[in-house]
Amino acid sequence: MLTEAEAAERLGVCRAFLQRLRLGKIPPSNNPPGAPPHIRLGNMVKYRPADIDAWLDALSDRTATRRGGWPTEAAQGQAS
Repeated sequence: MLTEAEAAERLGVCRAFLQRLRLGKIPPSNNPPGAPPHIRLGNMVKYRPADIDAWLDALSDRTATRRGGWPTEAAQGQAS
């Protein structure tokens, strides 16, 4: 389990951005698809590394589709 600071570092964003994303305070035009899944333990917020990776994969798939980028490996497999 990663702390919020560790998760933010893994994502390459500041902790405040990750908090605003989790709380839904990022404007919709700039908002990735939701926030990475998290777990609250008392007043602590924790993230599973696998959940962050899956969230990033979903974000990259969405970006490639929306911007007409290169097809992902999953999309290439479906086209065959």
